[in-house]
Amino acid sequence: MTLNAMLTRLKPSKPVAQYQVIAEIYDAMMTHVEYDTWADYIMHVLDLYHPDGLTLTDAGCGTGSMMLHLQNHGFSVSGFDLSFEMAKKAKEKTGAPVWQGDLLACPLVQKQDVILCLYDTMQYLSEKEIQSCLSQIRENLQNDGIFIYDLVTEAHVLRYWADVTEKDNGENWEMVRRSWFDRSNMCQHSELEIMFPEQKQRFHEHHRQWIYSLETWKRLCAEGGFEILAMLEDFSMDTGSEDSDRIHFILKRG
Repeated sequence: MTLNAMLTRLKPSKPVAQYQVIAEIYDAMMTHVEYDTWADYIMHVLDLYHPDGLTLTDAGCGTGSMMLHLQNHGFSVSGFDLSFEMAKKAKEKTGAPVWQGDLLACPLVQKQDVILCLYDTMQYLSEKEIQSCLSQIRENLQNDGIFIYDLVTEAHVLRYWADVTEKDNGENWEMVRRSWFDRSNMCQHSELEIMFPEQKQRFHEHHRQWIYSLETWKRLCAEGGFEILAMLEDFSMDTGSEDSDRIHFILKRG
C-alpha cells in the first residue's frame, strides 16, 4: 500500500505536544544513536574537568538512555523531562528519580556536581528562555559544579537538515519527517507525521529549534554566571567552530 493510500484510511492528523506521541516510538527511532559511546565521551570530559563529581542530573532526559549508561559508570543519576510521557519511560528504564520538569523552573532536591542537557535540547529555547534556564542550572549546581550541553551549528543544519523528507517505520507504526531551515528566523523545523495503521490513528508534532551563533552562546553563558572551560568539536577534544557539526559546551559555575 502506498503512503497516500494509507493516509486516506486513517483519521485526520491530531496535533499534539512535542514528544507526546513520539515517546511511544522514540527508542525505536533512535537505534542509530550510540549512547554507550556518547556516555564514554561524557565520562572522558568529566575525568578532565570534574573527576570528583558523583551526583548527576540529566535535564531533558528523554527516555533515559543516557542516564542508564551513566548509571553503569557509577554516577548517582536523576533526570527530568518536559514531556510526561518521556519522563515516564525514563523512570521505567532506569529506576532512578525521574520527574516531569521544565528547564525554566527546575529546582532540585539537592545541588548537583554535574548537570547535563544533551542532544541539542537547549536549542528548543529562545534567548530569553536560555537566560532563565542558565540561571536555574547555576542555582542547582555545587560551587565547583559543571554544566554540559551540546548544540548543532548552522553549518550542520545546512549540510544535513535544510530540506529533508524521510520515512521510518517499526512494529505497528510509520512516520514521515519533513525538516527545513527558516534562515530568516534561524529556526530549524521538523514536522513529524506519526501513524498507527492498525488503530487508524494519525498524529502530528511540530518541533522548532533555534540556531544561534557561537558568539551568542558565549555571551549568554557569561551573562548566566558561567565560565566556559571548553567548546569541544563533535566528540573530540578539539575546539569547535562555526563549521563544526556538534559542539559540547563545558561550563563551570562562576
